Amino acid sequence: MSAFAGRRFTVVTQFYWPEHVGIAPYSTRLAEHLVALGATVDVITAMPHYPEWRIAPEYKGLLQRRELHEGVTVNRLWHYIPPRQSAVRRAAYEATLWLHAMGRRAPASDAVIGVIPSLSTGAIAREYARRTSSRYGIVIQDLSAQGARQSGIAGGGAVASATSRVEGWVLSGAARVAVVSPRFQPHVEGFGVAPDRISVLRNWVEVDEDALASMTADDIRAIRASHGWGDDEVIVLHAGNMGLKQGLEHVVDAGRLASERRLPVRFVLMGDGSQRPMIEARANGVAGVQFIPSQPRHVANRMMAAADVLLVNERGSIVDMALPSKLTSYFAARKPVLAAVADGGTTAEEVQRSGGGLIVPPEDPESLLAAVQKVATDATLASGLSERGATYAQRELSAEATLRQAERFVEALIE
Repeated sequence: MSAFAGRRFTVVTQFYWPEHVGIAPYSTRLAEHLVALGATVDVITAMPHYPEWRIAPEYKGLLQRRELHEGVTVNRLWHYIPPRQSAVRRAAYEATLWLHAMGRRAPASDAVIGVIPSLSTGAIAREYARRTSSRYGIVIQDLSAQGARQSGIAGGGAVASATSRVEGWVLSGAARVAVVSPRFQPHVEGFGVAPDRISVLRNWVEVDEDALASMTADDIRAIRASHGWGDDEVIVLHAGNMGLKQGLEHVVDAGRLASERRLPVRFVLMGDGSQRPMIEARANGVAGVQFIPSQPRHVANRMMAAADVLLVNERGSIVDMALPSKLTSYFAARKPVLAAVADGGTTAEEVQRSGGGLIVPPEDPESLLAAVQKVATDATLASGLSERGATYAQRELSAEATLRQAERFVEALIE
């Protein structure tokens, strides 16, 4: 019999199904996996709003909503969604969810699991554990205090110290803390969390690799044609959030250079986010840049496989606040990865560890365009990067292996 049979868990996360990018798929899969093992799971979450940063139409006007999805009871709470990012707006985003959750009765639980980057969800997890006399654990997808310092959000530096105090309060009381990158562990230990209470819980590949492997040349040509991608064009695809930390204005500038030089290079920005209007305005009239709305996961994965190069782009100030979840899908798509990120940072270390990509200086359109041309004209280099990234994904990032680690993390909460 499963150790989880008959147990009750509460998962607190700002991002959950039906959101299909970012951390939502991982929080969703964790909750559903616990149900499959015989547990009862309640999720406390927001109205769906990511990456668009606006509440999905079918949830507008609701203060709360209760749903049953794949055996999980999903409790959705309204809170303020900022149309643009600043320290004050982010504080309101966090505080309104906290206040709404504090006005509710905490579900009966044997353990509570909070998912950060949202500090409010960690704080809710701690308070709900106190109310139900249970233990709580924290899964860190992003480091909140580091994010305030590094993301470029207006006023972020001024609130970093306050954010750090709240983050320390949340983490210090947790029975267990899981981090998606070993790079985060020293920061967690700095809050007084003993190393034996910390475990690494990587994000896994949320891709049907068999379906991608079965794609034919005709399939790829059809996908490219449907988006107007020429056979002789080099398609550089960025998939996911268009927020402050991505710094996509520099990608637009690389696309402008490609257009001015009449190079057959197209930068495709697929997704949504708080910065998309600004980036679209900057790209007005630039033929080398194309915008595509967020796509369902299976469609997005096929588009990755049809592109030539997959791009992760970050501001130069981003060092160790986050590990982009898109990397798992990138590696599985068997395409070379370009990472325009800070050398020595968390993202750069992961790409180098995989062997599946090249590191490019951030905020440098000339270097980015040169790296694209290098990969596009060296078939041996591109093939080697693609194969090494796919091998890394299969070896290190399988859902089966990572969910077993998740089981051990949750078991430690109820022992």
